[in-house]
Amino acid sequence: MRRRAPDPETQRNFKLREAELITDTIKFWSLTRRTLLGEDSARRLALGVTFGMIIGLIPKDSLFAYVVFVLLMVSTANLWCALVSGFVFSWVGFLLDPFSHKLGGLMLTADRLEPAWSTIYEWPLMPWTRFNNTVVMGSLIVGLILAYPVYRLSFQFFKTFGHALHLKLQSNWIYRWLVVPTPQTPAKEGP
Repeated sequence: MRRRAPDPETQRNFKLREAELITDTIKFWSLTRRTLLGEDSARRLALGVTFGMIIGLIPKDSLFAYVVFVLLMVSTANLWCALVSGFVFSWVGFLLDPFSHKLGGLMLTADRLEPAWSTIYEWPLMPWTRFNNTVVMGSLIVGLILAYPVYRLSFQFFKTFGHALHLKLQSNWIYRWLVVPTPQTPAKEGP
């Protein structure tokens, strides 16, 4: 049985997806390199950790996570720190789910707040936030409560240990391989 060659449209789409993957990988390594070289301030690094913490704690099927992601993208926060802390706090959020469930349940069943929740649920787009889910509500509350302490602690960490950590990492061969500057070609001078 003869195999048919893929049509040109399928080949072109595959090559476009392959090029996008390569471009995204290069962007990620560029972010990693910039972060490891210490080109960002402690404030931007701490802001990235804080956004990543909030995104990591909130379940991803809620509109709240995407709103926080958009805020991350328009802010000056370090994306690499947000990515790493988001990954770490996703696991922490999984472990905090029982607590978030109880906290969200307390908030959603509070007698004084029930009319407010009913009104808010009627607003456009609010059902997509899934705020009426106990885990989503509890995780959102935990993330918002922890935002300022995480920012302050990570800011102090990067301010105090950032330069020393950078100097310590310079002796590591993996670090040197990641951040070795690409050779610059000298600019040609005119005649």
